[in-house]
Amino acid sequence: LALAEMVWERGFSVAIVSNALSFEFVESGSSVPVPGHAPVDAHDVHVALDAVDRDLAARHPDGIGARVFLGYSLGAFHGFYVAAEERDPEQQLVRFDRYLLLDPPVDLLYGMERLDGFFAVPLALPADERAAEVQRILLKAVTVATQAEGVRSGADKYSRLDITDLGGGSLSPSMELPFTNEEAEFLIGFAFRRSLQALLWTSQGRDDLGVLLTERRPLRRLPVYEEIGDYSFEMYFYAFVLPYYRDQLRTIGSAEQMIAENDLHSIAVPLRGNPKLRVFANRNDFLTRHAEVEWLTELVGPERVRFFPTGGHLRNLHRPEVQAEVMDALADLAPAAAAP
Repeated sequence: LALAEMVWERGFSVAIVSNALSFEFVESGSSVPVPGHAPVDAHDVHVALDAVDRDLAARHPDGIGARVFLGYSLGAFHGFYVAAEERDPEQQLVRFDRYLLLDPPVDLLYGMERLDGFFAVPLALPADERAAEVQRILLKAVTVATQAEGVRSGADKYSRLDITDLGGGSLSPSMELPFTNEEAEFLIGFAFRRSLQALLWTSQGRDDLGVLLTERRPLRRLPVYEEIGDYSFEMYFYAFVLPYYRDQLRTIGSAEQMIAENDLHSIAVPLRGNPKLRVFANRNDFLTRHAEVEWLTELVGPERVRFFPTGGHLRNLHRPEVQAEVMDALADLAPAAAAP
């Protein structure tokens, strides 16, 4: 929503769709019950965007100007696949005038394995300390969020929480948020794992592949959520996605083939030098290897790629100077009334 508002404030109209690995998209937009294979997922996203475009064009026939695909993280990754489809002369879906892609991974499986590793950060602790450490980090996150909301709403003097053991001693240190790297990594991994739980619940409600052992009951989800909670993305990939495409659809012959097709290297030819691409990312993004930074720059073209020296994964998009540089990539397409 923040990115949508950023674009809207510059005169564009905005339509938002969920990413292909969200439970909402599995319910309404996915052609398969187990998303996780980028060529298919990205095409499904393209189909959804085409439906949105057709609907808006029918309702506002004189109101559609330039069409921009704006995606971040997984959405940016899928944006490359959508852009690659343009080279297919039989492709009749909506075409975009610009692709604005923020912090895309290059190798999907590598990125997901990194996120799996973040969730496992507390596992490095002795067994008798893990649960307490997880509870402490989550409680700290709730406290920070509560106090931030209080400041935003003007109610910062009141809080139901009174936490003193925050592992750092202060909510106002010199850093932007009072989390250590380990705490931040765990919170990122935890959020990802929770979204995977919702994805698996929805997926297997749509088409039970017989992998989960626990009976699903709509009014008693906890038992099956406990089983689902044991699945990392890597486990989900090998237990659900790969068997579905290899054994049921028979469109994939091996794990190696599927892994290769979920890497931007596999679509380099139709992407190379595409003048519509604009890429913004950070050199220290944990989802991207150093060699991939150089490869992506060469693929898209240095004049259309901007790697900030720091910012991690999506951690600098709140900065006005970064927003201004990103939005400058759309300045020539801005509606006339909003153009500088």
